[in-house]
Parts: sequence; C-alpha cells; structure tokens
Amino acid sequence: MPGDRAQLEVLSKISRDTFFATFGATSDALQMQSYMQQAFSEQQLSDEIQHPNSQFYILYHADKPCGYFKINFSDAQSEPKPENYLEIQRIYLYPEYQGKGIADDAIKNIRSIAQLSAIHVIWLGVAEDNYRAYRFYSKQGFKPNGVHLFDFAGDIQSDICMELHILSA
Repeated sequence: MPGDRAQLEVLSKISRDTFFATFGATSDALQMQSYMQQAFSEQQLSDEIQHPNSQFYILYHADKPCGYFKINFSDAQSEPKPENYLEIQRIYLYPEYQGKGIADDAIKNIRSIAQLSAIHVIWLGVAEDNYRAYRFYSKQGFKPNGVHLFDFAGDIQSDICMELHILSA
C-alpha cells in the first residue's frame, strides 16, 4: 500500500471524500468535520499504514482511484477477536463507481487474502442506517452477529456487526 507521499495524499483524499459522500447528508456537520480531521489526516493514515497488521488497498477503475479498503489482522482489529479473524475496517467507493462490480471484486480479493492467511472469519461493522451497504454485505454472504461500537467524534454509535465464515485454503 501507499509508501510515498503522493499515495498517502491520494488515500487521505479518497478517505475523506468517500466517507463524506456516505454519511455527510445524515450527520452533524461539526461532528463530521471533527471526525474526518482526526480519522483521515495524513498523519493518522500514515500511522495506520505502518501498523504491521493493517493493510490498505486503493481501488482503481480505468486507471483512476475510485475507492479503497482497509483490512486488519490480529491486534490491529478495532475490537478483540481471535487470531483467525480478519476485520474489514473500511471499504468505500465514490458514489459514481458503486454498482459496477468494484466492491464485489474487493470482497473476492479480501476472501483470497483471508484464505491465504488461514483466516476463518471476516467481520465488519456497518452503520445501522446504511441500508445499501447492509444489503451488499448480505448478498456477499455476511450475516449479522451482534453490535460493533463506533466512536464518531465522541458519539458512540452501535453498528451492526456482520460476519462471513470461510474455509481456509
């Protein structure tokens, strides 16, 4: 994933743009600004990239960055999970690229990474009011399995925890 400054800038921009496109219309503007300044600053993203158990992937369509995903293993997961779990912490696309199969391909790639890493469960948290994402993950085989707490600039929100059980290669 991004190793140089230009790639970090691309990741920071995609992160802010896609998160805002997803949640901007339903969130308090000041809270959104506060969250994005903290979560998607170049320093924060650089720190996350350097964690040995986190991986970022920028997604492209026709040679243009159109989204990204971040996966976490082991101690990088946002809540304690067994070693054979992998977290999809973030997967976002620009709205104009949704519905084109790009997210389907990302999930296929994540499944392959999981199988090669002897992972048995892929999990994620999806916002309760993000119906489109919930439907997408359900179609991918993810099942609801509890609640995942998400700190949105001091507002602790309950996301739906979803899991996909896979067989290792």
